[in-house]
Amino acid sequence: MKLGEINKEAIETFNKADIPNSQLETSLTLSLALDKSKEYMLSHPELEIDSTTLLKIKELISKRVSGVPYAYLSREKEFFGIKFLVDYGVLIPRPETETLVEIVLMEGPFDKGLDLFCGIGIIGLTILYKIVASSLLG
Repeated sequence: MKLGEINKEAIETFNKADIPNSQLETSLTLSLALDKSKEYMLSHPELEIDSTTLLKIKELISKRVSGVPYAYLSREKEFFGIKFLVDYGVLIPRPETETLVEIVLMEGPFDKGLDLFCGIGIIGLTILYKIVASSLLG
């Protein structure tokens, strides 16, 4: 099966499942399965996909349609410009959480902090990273 055909089918599947941004979801899912950029996939619709990879694509699409967040499938989430490893069972940081980090950074600088029982620690780690990075840069 060719990549262009798979792309069309995936978009239709996401549309039928009422997944918002079906083209983006398809692009992200295929990019993950093929380990290629979105641009590569768009420019190679004639690429023949082997049966093993096709099975992987269908599995990822099925998981996404069933409600599994993309961050769990890719095992990473960018937060405040930093990529974090995420896995099933941990909270995925939401975009509005970045606002919290921005507020804390505007209120600083701080020389002490404590992050207890706050999920996987992304908020505390991001604040620490940004404080250390800004002190190193001047």
